[in-house]
Amino acid sequence: MGIQGEGEAAFPLLLKRLQRKAECSWVPGLVLPTLGTEAKARPIKILEEFPLPLLEDHPGFFSIPANQQLWLPVQTHRGCPMECIYCSTATIEGPIMRRRSPAAMVETLSRYLDEQKAPSA
Repeated sequence: MGIQGEGEAAFPLLLKRLQRKAECSWVPGLVLPTLGTEAKARPIKILEEFPLPLLEDHPGFFSIPANQQLWLPVQTHRGCPMECIYCSTATIEGPIMRRRSPAAMVETLSRYLDEQKAPSA
């Protein structure tokens, strides 16, 4: 099994269906070995509906020794309408540009910084 496209919405649906031992083929973007893709993947239109994970959501994963910097990649948008022949962004993320709001990005990055400054238990 695999999920074509963005998985933030489809993967939790798949897990729930599997847990209930229910039919899964209608999960958007799900690719099954025997059937291929039954339901077309649906791009996320509003990225804020799926907030970026916070450090507190992954204890230990982002822990770094004191006196070192934390480098954390953050995706502020998805999609690109350019379709340049040398770039896969439009193929992977779609041709429609979708952005996270500046306010949401400032809030998330501020929380990352606050968590790094907080004394660890």
